[in-house]
Amino acid sequence: MHCLNTSSRRIATFCFLSMGTTLPTVYIGPKEAAAQPALAPARQFSVRLGLSLDKRAYEVGEPISATIEITNIGSAVALVPESSDFTGRHDGYNFEVRRDNDELIAAAFNEYITQMQSIGGEKTIQPKSVYHRQLLLNYRVLPLRPGHYSVRCLYQPFFSSNPGQNFKTISSIVAFEVAETPPLMVQQRIQELTQKLKAGQEVALTARLLGFTGDDAAIAPLLEVLGQKEDHAQVAAAEALLYLNHDSVRTALLTLLEKHEPNARLVHLLLVPLQAPPEQVIPLLMPWLENGDTDARYGAVEGLSLANFPKQNPQLLAPFITRLSDSSPHVRLRAASAVGAYQNTAALDALKRSISDPDPNVREQATIAIGWLGASTTAATSLRQAAVDALLVVLQSNDTGRAREQAAYWLGKSENKRAITGLTKALTSAERPALTKEIQSALSILQDKKL
Repeated sequence: MHCLNTSSRRIATFCFLSMGTTLPTVYIGPKEAAAQPALAPARQFSVRLGLSLDKRAYEVGEPISATIEITNIGSAVALVPESSDFTGRHDGYNFEVRRDNDELIAAAFNEYITQMQSIGGEKTIQPKSVYHRQLLLNYRVLPLRPGHYSVRCLYQPFFSSNPGQNFKTISSIVAFEVAETPPLMVQQRIQELTQKLKAGQEVALTARLLGFTGDDAAIAPLLEVLGQKEDHAQVAAAEALLYLNHDSVRTALLTLLEKHEPNARLVHLLLVPLQAPPEQVIPLLMPWLENGDTDARYGAVEGLSLANFPKQNPQLLAPFITRLSDSSPHVRLRAASAVGAYQNTAALDALKRSISDPDPNVREQATIAIGWLGASTTAATSLRQAAVDALLVVLQSNDTGRAREQAAYWLGKSENKRAITGLTKALTSAERPALTKEIQSALSILQDKKL
Protein backbone atom coordinates (compact mmCIF):
# COMPACT_ATOMS: atom_id res chain seq x y z
CA MET A 1 0.00 0.00 0.00
CA HIS A 2 1.31 3.42 -1.02
CA CYS A 3 0.19 6.64 0.78
CA LEU A 4 0.40 10.20 -0.52
CA ASN A 5 0.65 12.67 2.37
CA THR A 6 0.92 16.43 2.74
CA SER A 7 2.76 18.55 5.29
CA SER A 8 -0.49 19.90 6.75
CA ARG A 9 -1.49 17.99 9.86
CA ARG A 10 -5.23 18.11 9.19
CA ILE A 11 -5.27 17.64 5.45
CA ALA A 12 -6.76 14.42 4.19
CA THR A 13 -4.43 11.93 2.60
CA PHE A 14 -5.29 9.06 0.25
CA CYS A 15 -4.05 5.47 0.52
CA PHE A 16 -3.88 3.48 -2.68
CA LEU A 17 -4.35 -0.26 -2.17
CA SER A 18 -2.66 -2.77 -4.41
CA MET A 19 -5.97 -3.43 -6.23
CA GLY A 20 -6.36 0.25 -7.02
CA THR A 21 -8.99 0.99 -4.35
CA THR A 22 -8.77 4.58 -2.95
CA LEU A 23 -9.70 5.16 0.68
CA PRO A 24 -9.83 8.67 2.32
CA THR A 25 -7.85 8.84 5.55
CA VAL A 26 -7.84 11.74 8.07
CA TYR A 27 -4.67 12.60 9.95
CA ILE A 28 -5.21 12.46 13.72
CA GLY A 29 -3.01 14.50 16.05
CA PRO A 30 -1.91 13.52 19.57
CA LYS A 31 -4.93 15.07 21.31
CA GLU A 32 -7.42 13.52 18.97
CA ALA A 33 -5.67 10.15 19.24
CA ALA A 34 -5.99 10.16 23.03
CA ALA A 35 -9.73 10.68 22.70
CA GLN A 36 -10.22 7.79 20.23
CA PRO A 37 -11.69 4.52 21.60
CA ALA A 38 -9.37 1.54 21.57
CA LEU A 39 -9.72 -0.74 18.56
CA ALA A 40 -11.55 -4.00 19.22
CA PRO A 41 -9.19 -6.97 19.24
CA ALA A 42 -9.30 -9.21 16.21
CA ARG A 43 -11.62 -12.19 16.44
CA GLN A 44 -9.80 -15.38 17.34
CA PHE A 45 -10.83 -18.85 16.20
CA SER A 46 -9.79 -21.53 18.64
CA VAL A 47 -11.35 -24.75 19.91
CA ARG A 48 -10.39 -27.46 22.37
CA LEU A 49 -11.12 -31.09 21.51
CA GLY A 50 -12.17 -33.69 24.05
CA LEU A 51 -12.81 -37.42 23.61
CA SER A 52 -14.46 -39.96 25.88
CA LEU A 53 -15.80 -43.50 25.47
CA ASP A 54 -18.99 -44.86 27.00
CA LYS A 55 -17.15 -47.79 28.63
CA ARG A 56 -13.70 -48.93 29.64
CA ALA A 57 -14.04 -52.53 28.40
CA TYR A 58 -16.03 -54.04 25.52
CA GLU A 59 -16.97 -57.47 24.27
CA VAL A 60 -15.91 -58.58 20.79
CA GLY A 61 -18.25 -56.91 18.27
CA GLU A 62 -19.83 -54.58 20.80
CA PRO A 63 -20.48 -51.00 19.63
CA ILE A 64 -17.84 -48.56 20.91
CA SER A 65 -19.54 -45.21 21.39
CA ALA A 66 -17.24 -42.17 21.33
CA THR A 67 -18.35 -38.71 22.46
CA ILE A 68 -16.61 -35.76 20.86
CA GLU A 69 -16.60 -32.52 22.84
CA ILE A 70 -15.63 -29.30 21.07
CA THR A 71 -15.25 -26.25 23.31
CA ASN A 72 -15.03 -22.83 21.71
CA ILE A 73 -12.18 -21.15 23.59
CA GLY A 74 -11.79 -18.34 21.06
CA SER A 75 -13.48 -14.96 20.87
CA ALA A 76 -15.25 -15.64 17.56
CA VAL A 77 -18.28 -17.76 16.78
CA ALA A 78 -17.17 -21.16 15.49
CA LEU A 79 -18.92 -23.25 12.87
CA VAL A 80 -18.54 -27.03 12.89
CA PRO A 81 -19.69 -29.28 10.04
CA GLU A 82 -22.52 -31.66 10.87
CA SER A 83 -23.53 -33.73 7.86
CA SER A 84 -25.71 -36.81 7.54
CA ASP A 85 -22.53 -38.93 7.40
CA PHE A 86 -22.88 -40.97 10.58
CA THR A 87 -19.21 -42.01 10.51
CA GLY A 88 -18.06 -38.40 10.98
CA ARG A 89 -15.42 -38.71 8.29
CA HIS A 90 -16.92 -36.03 6.03
CA ASP A 91 -17.05 -33.63 8.95
CA GLY A 92 -13.34 -33.86 9.67
CA TYR A 93 -13.18 -36.44 12.47
CA ASN A 94 -10.41 -39.00 12.21
CA PHE A 95 -9.43 -41.60 14.77
CA GLU A 96 -6.02 -43.08 15.47
CA VAL A 97 -6.36 -46.47 17.16
CA ARG A 98 -3.28 -48.33 18.45
CA ARG A 99 -2.59 -51.59 20.24
CA ASP A 100 -0.81 -51.51 23.56
CA ASN A 101 2.44 -52.24 21.67
CA ASP A 102 1.90 -48.96 19.75
CA GLU A 103 0.99 -50.76 16.51
CA LEU A 104 -1.34 -48.56 14.46
CA ILE A 105 -4.63 -50.23 13.48
CA ALA A 106 -5.43 -49.76 9.80
CA ALA A 107 -8.41 -47.51 9.14
CA ALA A 108 -11.56 -48.93 7.55
CA PHE A 109 -13.33 -47.14 4.68
CA ASN A 110 -16.30 -49.47 4.26
CA GLU A 111 -19.05 -46.84 4.09
CA TYR A 112 -18.09 -46.05 0.50
CA ILE A 113 -21.70 -45.59 -0.63
CA THR A 114 -22.84 -43.64 2.43
CA GLN A 115 -19.98 -41.18 1.96
CA MET A 116 -21.25 -40.29 -1.52
CA GLN A 117 -24.81 -39.78 -0.32
CA SER A 118 -24.19 -37.60 2.73
CA ILE A 119 -25.76 -34.14 2.95
CA GLY A 120 -23.80 -31.34 4.59
CA GLY A 121 -24.68 -28.79 7.25
CA GLU A 122 -23.08 -26.70 10.01
CA LYS A 123 -23.67 -26.00 13.70
CA THR A 124 -22.83 -22.75 15.49
CA ILE A 125 -20.74 -22.72 18.68
CA GLN A 126 -20.74 -19.45 20.58
CA PRO A 127 -17.59 -18.46 22.51
CA LYS A 128 -17.25 -20.46 25.76
CA SER A 129 -19.93 -22.88 24.57
CA VAL A 130 -19.60 -26.63 24.02
CA TYR A 131 -20.71 -28.87 21.16
CA HIS A 132 -21.10 -32.66 21.45
CA ARG A 133 -21.12 -35.31 18.74
CA GLN A 134 -21.51 -39.05 19.25
CA LEU A 135 -19.87 -41.43 16.82
CA LEU A 136 -19.28 -45.18 16.71
CA LEU A 137 -15.60 -46.01 16.60
CA ASN A 138 -16.44 -49.34 14.94
CA TYR A 139 -17.02 -47.56 11.63
CA ARG A 140 -13.40 -46.47 11.49
CA VAL A 141 -11.54 -49.75 12.09
CA LEU A 142 -12.06 -53.39 11.22
CA PRO A 143 -13.46 -55.55 14.06
CA LEU A 144 -11.03 -55.47 16.97
CA ARG A 145 -9.79 -58.70 18.52
CA PRO A 146 -9.32 -59.06 22.29
CA GLY A 147 -6.56 -56.84 23.65
CA HIS A 148 -5.70 -53.43 25.03
CA TYR A 149 -6.00 -50.36 22.81
CA SER A 150 -5.82 -46.59 22.84
CA VAL A 151 -7.55 -44.02 20.66
CA ARG A 152 -7.31 -40.31 20.01
CA CYS A 153 -9.34 -38.08 17.74
CA LEU A 154 -7.86 -35.75 15.13
CA TYR A 155 -10.23 -32.99 14.08
CA GLN A 156 -9.69 -30.93 10.94
CA PRO A 157 -12.83 -29.91 9.01
CA PHE A 158 -12.53 -30.01 5.24
CA PHE A 159 -14.55 -26.81 4.81
CA SER A 160 -16.09 -23.91 6.67
CA SER A 161 -18.29 -21.03 5.62
CA ASN A 162 -16.61 -18.96 8.36
CA PRO A 163 -13.88 -16.75 6.80
CA GLY A 164 -10.58 -17.21 8.56
CA GLN A 165 -11.60 -20.36 10.45
CA ASN A 166 -9.13 -23.22 10.06
CA PHE A 167 -9.21 -25.73 12.88
CA LYS A 168 -6.71 -28.55 13.38
CA THR A 169 -6.66 -30.07 16.83
CA ILE A 170 -6.02 -33.41 18.56
CA SER A 171 -7.67 -34.90 21.62
CA SER A 172 -5.93 -36.60 24.50
CA ILE A 173 -5.44 -40.38 24.34
CA VAL A 174 -8.14 -42.64 25.79
CA ALA A 175 -7.38 -46.26 26.71
CA PHE A 176 -9.87 -49.11 26.37
CA GLU A 177 -9.98 -52.89 26.24
CA VAL A 178 -11.67 -55.52 24.11
CA ALA A 179 -12.15 -58.43 26.47
CA GLU A 180 -11.95 -62.09 25.71
CA THR A 181 -15.47 -63.03 24.66
CA PRO A 182 -16.76 -66.63 24.61
CA PRO A 183 -17.79 -67.65 21.06
CA LEU A 184 -21.23 -68.53 22.38
CA MET A 185 -21.78 -64.90 23.43
CA VAL A 186 -20.78 -63.68 19.96
CA GLN A 187 -23.22 -66.13 18.37
CA GLN A 188 -25.92 -64.97 20.73
CA ARG A 189 -25.31 -61.37 19.70
CA ILE A 190 -25.59 -62.38 16.03
CA GLN A 191 -28.87 -64.23 16.69
CA GLU A 192 -30.35 -61.24 18.51
CA LEU A 193 -29.37 -58.87 15.73
CA THR A 194 -30.71 -61.28 13.11
CA GLN A 195 -34.08 -61.33 14.86
CA LYS A 196 -34.13 -57.53 14.82
CA LEU A 197 -33.46 -57.59 11.09
CA LYS A 198 -36.30 -60.03 10.47
CA ALA A 199 -38.58 -57.76 12.48
CA GLY A 200 -37.49 -54.80 10.36
CA GLN A 201 -36.08 -52.93 13.35
CA GLU A 202 -33.50 -50.26 12.47
CA VAL A 203 -32.31 -52.24 9.47
CA ALA A 204 -29.54 -49.81 8.48
CA LEU A 205 -27.92 -49.78 11.93
CA THR A 206 -28.62 -53.42 12.81
CA ALA A 207 -27.02 -54.68 9.60
CA ARG A 208 -23.85 -52.76 10.37
CA LEU A 209 -23.81 -54.02 13.96
CA LEU A 210 -23.76 -57.53 12.50
CA GLY A 211 -20.72 -56.54 10.48
CA PHE A 212 -18.98 -55.25 13.58
CA THR A 213 -19.00 -58.78 15.03
CA GLY A 214 -16.42 -59.81 12.44
CA ASP A 215 -17.87 -63.33 12.48
CA ASP A 216 -18.70 -65.40 9.39
CA ALA A 217 -22.03 -66.35 10.96
CA ALA A 218 -23.18 -62.80 10.17
CA ILE A 219 -22.83 -63.36 6.41
CA ALA A 220 -26.08 -65.29 5.86
CA PRO A 221 -28.46 -62.77 7.48
CA LEU A 222 -26.67 -59.92 5.74
CA LEU A 223 -27.09 -61.61 2.35
CA GLU A 224 -30.83 -61.73 2.99
CA VAL A 225 -30.83 -57.99 3.57
CA LEU A 226 -28.71 -57.45 0.46
CA GLY A 227 -31.41 -59.19 -1.56
CA GLN A 228 -34.18 -56.86 -0.38
CA LYS A 229 -35.72 -54.33 -2.77
CA GLU A 230 -35.11 -51.24 -0.64
CA ASP A 231 -31.87 -49.52 -1.61
CA HIS A 232 -31.08 -48.28 1.91
CA ALA A 233 -31.16 -51.89 3.14
CA GLN A 234 -28.92 -53.05 0.29
CA VAL A 235 -26.43 -50.28 1.06
CA ALA A 236 -26.30 -51.18 4.75
CA ALA A 237 -25.78 -54.86 4.01
CA ALA A 238 -23.12 -54.24 1.35
CA GLU A 239 -21.12 -52.00 3.66
CA ALA A 240 -21.56 -54.32 6.65
CA LEU A 241 -20.28 -57.33 4.70
CA LEU A 242 -16.97 -55.54 4.16
CA TYR A 243 -16.24 -55.81 7.90
CA LEU A 244 -16.24 -59.60 7.55
CA ASN A 245 -13.69 -61.96 6.01
CA HIS A 246 -13.53 -60.97 2.34
CA ASP A 247 -12.76 -64.45 1.03
CA SER A 248 -15.75 -65.87 2.87
CA VAL A 249 -18.07 -63.11 1.66
CA ARG A 250 -16.84 -63.43 -1.93
CA THR A 251 -17.50 -67.18 -1.93
CA ALA A 252 -20.95 -66.71 -0.43
CA LEU A 253 -21.91 -64.10 -3.04
CA LEU A 254 -20.79 -66.29 -5.94
CA THR A 255 -22.88 -69.13 -4.56
CA LEU A 256 -25.84 -66.80 -4.10
CA LEU A 257 -25.75 -65.71 -7.76
CA GLU A 258 -26.38 -69.27 -8.88
CA LYS A 259 -29.97 -69.10 -7.60
CA HIS A 260 -30.72 -65.53 -6.50
CA GLU A 261 -31.28 -62.60 -8.83
CA PRO A 262 -28.52 -59.97 -8.87
CA ASN A 263 -28.98 -56.34 -8.02
CA ALA A 264 -26.70 -53.40 -8.66
CA ARG A 265 -25.40 -53.20 -5.07
CA LEU A 266 -24.61 -56.91 -4.98
CA VAL A 267 -22.62 -57.03 -8.20
CA HIS A 268 -20.74 -53.83 -7.38
CA LEU A 269 -19.75 -55.22 -3.98
CA LEU A 270 -18.62 -58.46 -5.59
CA LEU A 271 -16.61 -56.98 -8.46
CA VAL A 272 -15.21 -53.72 -7.05
CA PRO A 273 -14.40 -53.87 -3.31
CA LEU A 274 -14.14 -57.68 -3.22
CA GLN A 275 -12.52 -57.93 -6.68
CA ALA A 276 -14.04 -61.25 -7.69
CA PRO A 277 -12.45 -62.66 -10.90
CA PRO A 278 -14.60 -61.66 -13.93
CA GLU A 279 -14.26 -65.15 -15.39
CA GLN A 280 -16.14 -66.47 -12.36
CA VAL A 281 -18.82 -63.80 -12.33
CA ILE A 282 -19.71 -63.50 -16.04
CA PRO A 283 -21.14 -67.05 -16.45
CA LEU A 284 -23.30 -66.54 -13.36
CA LEU A 285 -24.75 -63.25 -14.66
CA MET A 286 -25.49 -64.17 -18.28
CA PRO A 287 -28.69 -66.20 -17.55
CA TRP A 288 -30.19 -63.27 -15.65
CA LEU A 289 -30.22 -61.06 -18.78
CA GLU A 290 -33.42 -62.75 -19.90
CA ASN A 291 -35.10 -62.78 -16.49
CA GLY A 292 -38.58 -61.34 -16.18
CA ASP A 293 -37.60 -59.10 -13.27
CA THR A 294 -36.35 -55.65 -14.29
CA ASP A 295 -34.01 -55.31 -11.31
CA ALA A 296 -32.43 -58.67 -12.13
CA ARG A 297 -31.78 -57.68 -15.75
CA TYR A 298 -30.41 -54.31 -14.64
CA GLY A 299 -28.17 -55.99 -12.07
CA ALA A 300 -26.91 -58.39 -14.72
CA VAL A 301 -26.06 -55.60 -17.16
CA GLU A 302 -24.42 -53.59 -14.37
CA GLY A 303 -22.36 -56.57 -13.26
CA LEU A 304 -21.29 -57.52 -16.77
CA SER A 305 -20.28 -53.89 -17.41
CA LEU A 306 -18.10 -53.90 -14.29
CA ALA A 307 -16.62 -57.28 -15.23
CA ASN A 308 -15.91 -55.85 -18.67
CA PHE A 309 -13.54 -53.18 -17.35
CA PRO A 310 -10.84 -52.17 -18.14
CA LYS A 311 -10.54 -54.65 -21.02
CA GLN A 312 -13.65 -55.23 -23.10
CA ASN A 313 -14.77 -58.81 -23.73
CA PRO A 314 -15.83 -59.12 -27.42
CA GLN A 315 -18.38 -61.81 -26.51
CA LEU A 316 -20.35 -59.39 -24.33
CA LEU A 317 -21.04 -56.79 -27.03
CA ALA A 318 -23.96 -58.69 -28.60
CA PRO A 319 -25.76 -59.23 -25.26
CA PHE A 320 -25.30 -55.54 -24.44
CA ILE A 321 -26.73 -54.50 -27.83
CA THR A 322 -29.72 -56.79 -27.26
CA ARG A 323 -30.46 -54.99 -23.97
CA LEU A 324 -30.70 -51.69 -25.90
CA SER A 325 -34.17 -52.96 -26.85
CA ASP A 326 -35.13 -53.97 -23.30
CA SER A 327 -38.62 -53.05 -22.11
CA SER A 328 -37.14 -51.09 -19.19
CA PRO A 329 -35.57 -47.67 -19.88
CA HIS A 330 -33.27 -48.18 -16.88
CA VAL A 331 -31.81 -51.31 -18.45
CA ARG A 332 -31.53 -49.63 -21.86
CA LEU A 333 -29.70 -46.69 -20.32
CA ARG A 334 -27.15 -48.92 -18.59
CA ALA A 335 -26.73 -50.98 -21.76
CA ALA A 336 -26.01 -47.82 -23.77
CA SER A 337 -23.17 -46.98 -21.42
CA ALA A 338 -21.80 -50.52 -21.72
CA VAL A 339 -21.96 -50.50 -25.53
CA GLY A 340 -20.10 -47.18 -25.64
CA ALA A 341 -17.01 -48.85 -24.18
CA TYR A 342 -16.48 -50.71 -27.47
CA GLN A 343 -14.62 -48.79 -30.13
CA ASN A 344 -16.03 -50.40 -33.27
CA THR A 345 -18.64 -49.89 -35.96
CA ALA A 346 -21.11 -52.42 -34.55
CA ALA A 347 -21.25 -50.52 -31.26
CA LEU A 348 -21.67 -47.17 -33.00
CA ASP A 349 -24.45 -48.44 -35.29
CA ALA A 350 -26.35 -49.79 -32.28
CA LEU A 351 -26.02 -46.51 -30.39
CA LYS A 352 -27.18 -44.53 -33.44
CA ARG A 353 -30.48 -46.38 -33.19
CA SER A 354 -30.72 -45.48 -29.50
CA ILE A 355 -30.56 -41.73 -30.11
CA SER A 356 -34.19 -42.13 -31.19
CA ASP A 357 -35.19 -44.01 -28.03
CA PRO A 358 -38.56 -42.89 -26.58
CA ASP A 359 -36.95 -42.17 -23.21
CA PRO A 360 -35.03 -38.84 -23.01
CA ASN A 361 -32.51 -40.21 -20.49
CA VAL A 362 -31.66 -43.11 -22.77
CA ARG A 363 -31.23 -40.72 -25.70
CA GLU A 364 -28.90 -38.60 -23.61
CA GLN A 365 -26.85 -41.60 -22.48
CA ALA A 366 -26.62 -42.91 -26.05
CA THR A 367 -25.32 -39.50 -27.14
CA ILE A 368 -22.72 -39.53 -24.36
CA ALA A 369 -21.67 -43.04 -25.37
CA ILE A 370 -21.27 -42.00 -29.01
CA GLY A 371 -19.22 -38.98 -27.94
CA TRP A 372 -17.01 -41.12 -25.72
CA LEU A 373 -16.57 -43.72 -28.45
CA GLY A 374 -15.57 -41.07 -30.96
CA ALA A 375 -13.23 -39.23 -28.60
CA SER A 376 -11.48 -42.51 -27.71
CA THR A 377 -10.48 -43.22 -31.30
CA THR A 378 -7.84 -41.56 -33.44
CA ALA A 379 -8.99 -38.25 -34.94
CA ALA A 380 -8.38 -39.21 -38.56
CA THR A 381 -10.27 -42.53 -38.49
CA SER A 382 -13.56 -43.16 -40.25
CA LEU A 383 -15.04 -44.24 -36.91
CA ARG A 384 -14.36 -40.79 -35.42
CA GLN A 385 -15.95 -39.18 -38.46
CA ALA A 386 -19.01 -41.43 -38.21
CA ALA A 387 -19.35 -40.54 -34.53
CA VAL A 388 -19.21 -36.82 -35.40
CA ASP A 389 -21.94 -37.31 -38.02
CA ALA A 390 -24.15 -39.03 -35.43
CA LEU A 391 -23.57 -36.22 -32.93
CA LEU A 392 -24.49 -33.63 -35.55
CA VAL A 393 -27.76 -35.47 -36.16
CA VAL A 394 -28.57 -35.19 -32.46
CA LEU A 395 -27.54 -31.52 -32.34
CA GLN A 396 -29.81 -30.66 -35.27
CA SER A 397 -32.76 -32.63 -33.88
CA ASN A 398 -35.75 -31.35 -31.92
CA ASP A 399 -34.84 -33.33 -28.79
CA THR A 400 -36.33 -31.68 -25.72
CA GLY A 401 -34.06 -33.43 -23.20
CA ARG A 402 -30.36 -32.83 -22.70
CA ALA A 403 -29.13 -34.92 -25.63
CA ARG A 404 -28.38 -31.85 -27.76
CA GLU A 405 -26.27 -30.28 -24.99
CA GLN A 406 -24.32 -33.53 -24.75
CA ALA A 407 -23.86 -33.60 -28.52
CA ALA A 408 -22.42 -30.08 -28.47
CA TYR A 409 -20.09 -30.96 -25.59
CA TRP A 410 -18.64 -34.01 -27.34
CA LEU A 411 -18.38 -32.23 -30.70
CA GLY A 412 -16.10 -29.81 -28.91
CA LYS A 413 -13.75 -32.71 -28.25
CA SER A 414 -13.90 -34.10 -31.78
CA GLU A 415 -11.06 -32.05 -33.36
CA ASN A 416 -13.15 -32.07 -36.54
CA LYS A 417 -13.73 -29.17 -38.97
CA ARG A 418 -17.22 -30.37 -39.87
CA ALA A 419 -18.14 -30.04 -36.22
CA ILE A 420 -17.39 -26.30 -36.40
CA THR A 421 -19.81 -25.85 -39.31
CA GLY A 422 -22.56 -27.81 -37.58
CA LEU A 423 -22.10 -26.03 -34.26
CA THR A 424 -22.10 -22.59 -35.90
CA LYS A 425 -25.37 -23.38 -37.68
CA ALA A 426 -26.96 -24.73 -34.51
CA LEU A 427 -25.96 -21.63 -32.55
CA THR A 428 -28.25 -19.43 -34.62
CA SER A 429 -31.31 -21.48 -33.71
CA ALA A 430 -30.50 -22.59 -30.16
CA GLU A 431 -33.60 -21.94 -28.07
CA ARG A 432 -32.23 -22.85 -24.62
CA PRO A 433 -29.55 -20.91 -22.70
CA ALA A 434 -27.89 -24.15 -21.61
CA LEU A 435 -27.64 -25.32 -25.22
CA THR A 436 -26.28 -21.96 -26.36
CA LYS A 437 -23.62 -22.11 -23.64
CA GLU A 438 -22.49 -25.62 -24.61
CA ILE A 439 -22.31 -24.71 -28.30
CA GLN A 440 -20.27 -21.58 -27.59
CA SER A 441 -17.92 -23.53 -25.34
CA ALA A 442 -17.44 -26.24 -27.98
CA LEU A 443 -16.76 -23.69 -30.69
CA SER A 444 -14.22 -21.92 -28.51
CA ILE A 445 -12.35 -25.21 -27.92
CA LEU A 446 -12.32 -26.14 -31.60
CA GLN A 447 -11.29 -22.65 -32.76
CA ASP A 448 -8.41 -22.61 -30.28
CA LYS A 449 -7.06 -25.77 -31.91
CA LYS A 450 -6.92 -23.92 -35.28
CA LEU A 451 -8.06 -26.93 -37.28
